[in-house]
Amino acid sequence: MFENIARAFAIACTIAILYLSLVPGELRPQSGASGHFEHFMAYAGTAFFYALGTQLRQGMFLVLALALLSGLLEIAQLYIPNRTGEWPGFAASSLGAFVGFVAGTFALHKRARIWRKG
Repeated sequence: MFENIARAFAIACTIAILYLSLVPGELRPQSGASGHFEHFMAYAGTAFFYALGTQLRQGMFLVLALALLSGLLEIAQLYIPNRTGEWPGFAASSLGAFVGFVAGTFALHKRARIWRKG
């Protein structure tokens, strides 16, 4: 059940990333944070949930897929009004996916150790 909920959150986050990355600039909500921080956090949160909801090998594949997705979305943004595709956005997104996956994997192992003790 826990894994199903985590996967549902991960899929919802992926859909949100797709939507927010492909809407014209004037329709995208602004958080007030830098764009690179937004990229990092969006991908870190998504990868965190993928780590919680999948097996290690599948999760590693999904992190690579998220990095690829971020690159494709940066390229797509070159063709969207009031959006710019840029390498630093790709780097922030990819780094966020990696950090989120590591954090999720760590949290999952910590949770398993606590449950074994209890």
